[in-house]
Amino acid sequence: MFQISSEVLRFLNTAPATILVAPDAPKFTILYANPAYHQATLTSPEDILGLGFLEAFPENPEDPEGDNVEVLRNGLIDCIATKKRVELPGKRYDVPIRGTDQFETKYWQASNNPVFDERGDILYISHVTVEITGAYDLAKKERIAREVTEAKQRDLHSLLLEAPAAIAILDGPDFIFEFENTIHQHIYPNKELLGRAFTEVFPEKVESFLPILEKIYYKGESYEEKEAIIRLNEKGEDAPKFEYWNFIYKPRVNSNSSIDGIILFGYQVTEQVISRTRVEQSEKRLQTLLETMAEGIGIVNRQGKIIYANPMAEKLLGVRKEQITQRSYHDPQWQNLRTDGTPLPPEEHPMYITMNTGEPVFDHEVGVQPPRGEPFYISINAAPLKDDNGNITGGIGTFMDVTQRRKSAQMKDEFISTVSHELKTPLTSIKAYLQMLDRSLAGYENSNSGRFLNRLNVQVFRLETLIKDFLDVTRIDSNKLTLRSIEFEMDTVLKELVEDLQLVTPGHELKIIKTEPIHVVTDQNRIVQVLTNLITNAVKYSPAANEVHISLGKENNEMICNVQDFGIGIAENQKERIFDRFHQVANNKGSGLSLGLGLYISKEIVERAGGRIWLDSEVGKGSTFYFSLPL
Repeated sequence: MFQISSEVLRFLNTAPATILVAPDAPKFTILYANPAYHQATLTSPEDILGLGFLEAFPENPEDPEGDNVEVLRNGLIDCIATKKRVELPGKRYDVPIRGTDQFETKYWQASNNPVFDERGDILYISHVTVEITGAYDLAKKERIAREVTEAKQRDLHSLLLEAPAAIAILDGPDFIFEFENTIHQHIYPNKELLGRAFTEVFPEKVESFLPILEKIYYKGESYEEKEAIIRLNEKGEDAPKFEYWNFIYKPRVNSNSSIDGIILFGYQVTEQVISRTRVEQSEKRLQTLLETMAEGIGIVNRQGKIIYANPMAEKLLGVRKEQITQRSYHDPQWQNLRTDGTPLPPEEHPMYITMNTGEPVFDHEVGVQPPRGEPFYISINAAPLKDDNGNITGGIGTFMDVTQRRKSAQMKDEFISTVSHELKTPLTSIKAYLQMLDRSLAGYENSNSGRFLNRLNVQVFRLETLIKDFLDVTRIDSNKLTLRSIEFEMDTVLKELVEDLQLVTPGHELKIIKTEPIHVVTDQNRIVQVLTNLITNAVKYSPAANEVHISLGKENNEMICNVQDFGIGIAENQKERIFDRFHQVANNKGSGLSLGLGLYISKEIVERAGGRIWLDSEVGKGSTFYFSLPL
């Protein structure tokens, strides 16, 4: 749809009969007609807009002159070819009476004026018409021609005077100001220009600008002055006001094809310059921020090529910026590693993930093996970069060296593993002595001894569970937690486990609410470990209840098992961290010895088996934990 700025539209609304025509010869589509034109031609916008000029105004077959169409068409073609204003002689051109096959006789004087875009191409042709029918009826053609010329000059003068841009005309080799419109007067409010030479009005510009004007006048070359700073008030006044203008100077050519002056056209660009300056200042501040950040920052394009790296990125990677920006984030010269030391596939890199999912990635640890030297580890946060239409154009990543953190964690895990293994031997001896003591006390009627012995056995069992959990955590961290898959009947294993746990859970009734025969292929012992953890947790966290419900079934090619308790429940702000390592439910008094590893280990087992684990919970009403396995 053809768009006109509000300033131009206001001007056209008060201008003589004018239409704007597209330079699409031979059609010359009518893009706009002002009210004066509609009034003169007895038309409405629906009658002519979007039609070709000669389609909207066909030739009257009864017109005796007969060359009207040819003159009009040639005038438009000449305007496009020469990119100059083309005057059309006063001609009869009858206007069709809409809704009939009749024409109304009209005489017109017209001109075609090219309007250019910033590249100098014709944007549209302004076809300005003056109806001279009355003049033809009143006088001879010579008088009519004179009146038309005078009317046209007056209209053109009015058109230029109210144009939505600064316009001035310098006449002759002395560059006398012959004309300036209202907006040009706004630029120089304290100067009288008309009738005075450029050198007289602007003596301070003679040395710098007079040679430019002479080159335009004598060589016919155009000149463009960009972002000229114009001071609107006199020096010495408070709060000086400045504006930025772009000016175009073109030679004026007379009817003899000789240059007889210079036409100046200017438009204000203050807002654009201020906006660009603000953007540049903002970019400079952002650049300073990026350059001084304590984290490495890298930006990649859609193809994964690194296009920016800050100084900290150079320092962390030990490579100069020129070397970094010649590579991609998955460059084979720098092998990326998983945290277990195995090669990291490109599709597991956080930058790949964020650019292909559109979602940010946080604290993703990646190992980097440089061509020479020891591998090091970095933690990466990555986010996609998008254009105004939401299309991903690249990605940005921040990273920090976590090699020391990983070494500390590794030392901690090695310490836990060593201590856990060392505790297993004395714990085995303690269990053996407890069994011997149990047999030795058999037959004695001292109830306290039996009760104390049972409590010892419970605490030893808890300690043994903790040691097993510690060992599982170290296996998970070192990626050595393997599953030995076998085929077994899940429903049978569940029933047997519930029977065994019921013996040591006298305070709660473990009810299997629903079950059905289900065959699964996975590590039976590890799944029993998951079930045991969920059921014992349900008992532990529902001290005031007396039941735990267990269900087993199939849904969408998955086995789904859930364990429901009626205990304290889990608050919303804890749900997302419930499967984290060492996380324990708050306000759980009397839960006994626990380090919050059971659910973390259970989640790892279920996910390594290809399943999912999740929960529903409400504070004060209890929790239901679910896990699934593929069938």
